[in-house]
Formats: sequence, C-alpha cells, structure tokens
Amino acid sequence: MNPLSFAYSGYGARLYGRTLRVPGVLFVETRFLHAWLFPLVPRSSWVTLNEELAARYGLKAGPYKLTSINWRSVVLTILRTTLIFALFIALIVFSTQVLLERALSAMAPTLAALCAIPLFFWLTYRLDRPTHGQLQALMRDLPEDLVRYAASRIDSMHP
Repeated sequence: MNPLSFAYSGYGARLYGRTLRVPGVLFVETRFLHAWLFPLVPRSSWVTLNEELAARYGLKAGPYKLTSINWRSVVLTILRTTLIFALFIALIVFSTQVLLERALSAMAPTLAALCAIPLFFWLTYRLDRPTHGQLQALMRDLPEDLVRYAASRIDSMHP
C-alpha cells in the first residue's frame, strides 16, 4: 500500500468544522463532500457523545445524525479552510521573496501574515464556545436530560 494513499483520497465525505465542544460530553461536526480533502458541499451534521455518557443515558456509542445542518459548523469549516489556504499562499510568497533576496522591509507584510494566520486559526477554536441556546437546539435529536447536563457543564468551562 502506498503510504501517501490517505492524502490522495480524491473525493468522498468527511467530517469538518468541530464546534459546540463541551469537553467530556459532546461536540458537533458537519459531513462535507470533499475533493482532495478540500470541503465542498455540506451534507449533514453529526453530534458525537462521550462513550461513558452515552451509556449512562441508554444511547449507543458513536455519532448521531442531526435533523438539520449546523450552520455554525459550516461557517467554521469555510473560515478554517480559507485560513489554511491563505497560510499556504503566504508561505509561497515568503519563499519567493527569500529566493529573490528581497529586503527585510519588503518581506514584513508577508512575515506579519505568517504570524497572524496561525493565530486566527487558533482563535477559531479558542473563541468557539457553546451557548445554552445552541445546546437547546440539540434537544430535537438528543435526550433532554443529556442536553441539560451539557448545558450545566458549559458554566464550569474556563472563562
């Protein structure tokens, strides 16, 4: 088997855009049709539960399909994909500037982008905190007690 075969998947479906993360409880992702791991079309959203917690509420382990697409997950997928693409372009521009022996002052904007893009990418995870209202929307697909438990856990999450 070719060790690079996983990267050249060509096309298929994959989960992206992890959001509504309540550590030790659940998170939501959206399944996208992709081409070369580039997300193209959102198909459905899924919630993944902690295995022990799922057993406590009489649910099977594994992801559960939600009745509607989680648009927050879709937006985060587009934002994160754009940031990765921008980082790739900035690396190409920076490499070209280095090879052409440009002055440091000419490379300053590119260096700033190379520092800022990973920071923004990190912030998409750090600032993505679930709210009680967002978790209440999961009550259509999950037991009410489980959603209430998840809501109680976000109050104890770091500020």
